[in-house]
Parts: sequence; structure tokens; C-alpha cells
Amino acid sequence: MTSNKEKKKTALVVARNRKEFWTTQTQFWQWVREGVVVKTGDGPLTGAFVREHEG
Repeated sequence: MTSNKEKKKTALVVARNRKEFWTTQTQFWQWVREGVVVKTGDGPLTGAFVREHEG
């Protein structure tokens, strides 16, 4: 049984090294709230890391 609440990766984030990857809007906005990502555009939702991503 499939759910319509399946997480779709519809937000694009660009890392400092120019690598791009898709994430969920939920994760995107979490990062924005934490000051990790700055939103740079809509359609698709896009953002860029403020600093080197730890990890």
C-alpha cells in the first residue's frame, strides 16, 4: 500500500563546492531555521549552504 505522504525531494541545495543535491522541503526549511541554508529561489525551491556543511 503506497502513501501519498511519501517524502518527495523537491528542494535543491547547492553546497560550497558547487555540488547540488535534492532534499525534502521539510529538511530544507529546517536548515533555513537553523541558519545552515539561505533560500535563493523558488520553482524549484533552491538554497545554498551558508558555511561548509559539517559531517
